[in-house]
Amino acid sequence: MNRGGTGTSRPKQFNGAVLAAAYLVVAGLVLIPLVEPPLSVWPLRPGDPSWRFGAAGMLSRGLITSLLGWVLAVAVSSFAGQRRVLRSLSVLCGIESFVLLAILVLLMLDSIQLRSLVSPDAKAGFDFAAVGAVLKIFLGWLVTLLLAIGGWKATRLTQNEGALRARRPSLAFSSKDAERTAPLPSSDVDLPTLASLQDPPTQEPLT
Repeated sequence: MNRGGTGTSRPKQFNGAVLAAAYLVVAGLVLIPLVEPPLSVWPLRPGDPSWRFGAAGMLSRGLITSLLGWVLAVAVSSFAGQRRVLRSLSVLCGIESFVLLAILVLLMLDSIQLRSLVSPDAKAGFDFAAVGAVLKIFLGWLVTLLLAIGGWKATRLTQNEGALRARRPSLAFSSKDAERTAPLPSSDVDLPTLASLQDPPTQEPLT
């Protein structure tokens, strides 16, 4: 528990070992699904539509696992109060969202181009694979975009909260000083004079 609002915002249960283990798991969840597809379709042939279609399909298979890693990374850094790490993760999520958007556009164009070359008996399977890959990559683009925007806004909120915590002690002291220096209410009361307390003078009867 912070006293006077001057402590750090990191919860006590998040020590260095726990954070290191969490980020190692996050790195595995994010990187492995993104590295396996290029290795499986080596050598790279980005100018071949069929190669791009197959690479995008393999990327979509492990994309959900990568998204889970991004969500876990943003959640851990947010709860741990690591504003710089959270901002870096937001930038990386934003970059991946743009990359996934480009892959999504190319995948839809390649699907339209390759569908005319597929035999009528295999078109149903081709359409199923193309739609599934498009939906997964679209989901990845949407999730990474939301994480980028939400994580960046969270860093702004934590920064504003830190500034408010820093101002609270000075505001408390200023209010106390104001109470001490405030003028006391006036104790001057109109007291009845001594003459008014005496018996009123008697009036002589008129003759």
